[in-house]
Amino acid sequence: MTKARFTLAASEGRPRVVPVNHERFPMACWLLRWISTMLAGVVFLFAAPSNAISKPQRPAPSPVAAMPFTLDAGRILVEATFQTPDGGIRKALAWFNMGMKAPILAKALYRELGVDRGAPLRLRAGDMTLEASAEAVVDGDGGLGAPDFAQYFGPHPVEAMLPASLFLAGRLTLDYKRGRLSITRANGEPPAGIAVPVAVNPASGLASVEVTVNGQNYPFVIDAGSGYSWMRGSILAHWLADRPDWRRAEGAIGAANYNMLDLDFEKRGTIGRVPSLSIGGLELKNIAFLGTGPILGGYIDAMVGDFFWDNWQKSAPGPVVGWLGANALKDIVLTIDYPNRMSYWRANGAPTARSRLRRRHPGTARRTLFYRRSCKNPGPAVS
Repeated sequence: MTKARFTLAASEGRPRVVPVNHERFPMACWLLRWISTMLAGVVFLFAAPSNAISKPQRPAPSPVAAMPFTLDAGRILVEATFQTPDGGIRKALAWFNMGMKAPILAKALYRELGVDRGAPLRLRAGDMTLEASAEAVVDGDGGLGAPDFAQYFGPHPVEAMLPASLFLAGRLTLDYKRGRLSITRANGEPPAGIAVPVAVNPASGLASVEVTVNGQNYPFVIDAGSGYSWMRGSILAHWLADRPDWRRAEGAIGAANYNMLDLDFEKRGTIGRVPSLSIGGLELKNIAFLGTGPILGGYIDAMVGDFFWDNWQKSAPGPVVGWLGANALKDIVLTIDYPNRMSYWRANGAPTARSRLRRRHPGTARRTLFYRRSCKNPGPAVS
């Protein structure tokens, strides 16, 4: 039986349908199919909405201003570039400290930058200039509430302390593995990592995050300025009462000995190691804390409160249990989006986002070499 296709033909001024036999007219049928296909393509191109055929454009990435850093006992030292009153630049080694609220300059640098004459402090980072008013800058280290740079960092020629308050307008990223501190504008796509809300004190720049231990949440300040994590001794004592195997040493040792001075709240402190804690969906393993000892004596501290922490947390967003230092942050790429009150946590080089890198080969062990006072059952010490 002969198959037929249909086309239009003109008859007496009106179209009529006539069958087209594709066996008798193969060329005509092929031409008809080709014309139909081309017409359909033209109709699609003109009728389809533009967003259906155009590739969506991703927002341009924000420029990154990066400052390389080195570590001294876990504390971040950056080569800062300051702007002088005549428009020149002055480089200086600076301590980046997220646990203090005001910039501090050595006396000579304070005058060289014209801050003593009312000029604002200007820090250059890539194409950005970060600024603090002259009234907000502390003149000279070693004074009341200002650390002595030589005591803390000698022989490194540290001349400045830079707080987080200088970076509140953007996103701050710390990458310990690459030794890089970077700042970007807070727009575009969010960075990689597990998103965890943070509380921020806009006056000081101190940011705190909820840390979960044994199912309980505790607010800790994120403090990359410290080489070690500290916390209230009373809270750590409560943890150790339930888990005595977490106890590791008596007295501040190694990087925990932050001030390197004869202070009771360090000497009479206790180091405990928490096997597992979590920040959002990220698990950190074997994080050690120094639980500080009493400052005014056990009985007096019990009556008047925890003098050190109650005073220090005045710059925090609210009451806090302690701070997270470099021993908790060193295997993390951390971004804090200050304007949007969000942080992003990513294990640096880990196979999964929930793993903590433990750079220890099978069959090896690392133990602390020095104890100030031994414990009854010290166990493997903090690495």
